[in-house]
Amino acid sequence: MRILNTLADQGKMLNLGVSDTSAWIVSKANQYARDLGLRHFVVYRGRWNAPNKDFERDIIPMCKAEGMGVVSWGALGSGNYKTEDQRQSSGGRNLPDIPEADLAVSKVLGEMAKEKGTVMTSVACESSSRPHPYNRNGRSLHQSLAYVPSQDSVRLSSGGRTQDIAP
Repeated sequence: MRILNTLADQGKMLNLGVSDTSAWIVSKANQYARDLGLRHFVVYRGRWNAPNKDFERDIIPMCKAEGMGVVSWGALGSGNYKTEDQRQSSGGRNLPDIPEADLAVSKVLGEMAKEKGTVMTSVACESSSRPHPYNRNGRSLHQSLAYVPSQDSVRLSSGGRTQDIAP
């Protein structure tokens, strides 16, 4: 934390962020920084998608308690959450072996999207950003901007069909 603080003092970084680290380590590091008057982590970046809900159990409460923002990755299953039509088309990433679990998640997300009258990616993003309003999903600016207009129309209830998505 001292070295990170020195780099920030030198203007080499504006804020401190941490990625894919246990919640208890981040909390301890932030407490250490506060005790010594150093900069603490202000943003957490980690994998968070429909079937991986451990992020909600551990990381989100820690971020709320620490006053940290959240940036997630993998909301779209690293390209695995696609409809059957999307898999058959030649556009996008053609991943050779898609795990059965991801195919099952895709099926449920597709059904939920059809019920909501939207696209699967909006449902996938909403399923992982609902508990923390400052989280933004998307691999690119185009994906993030496509998510914003659908955000109000794709509200998912806590529980409900999201419970059908299991790892």
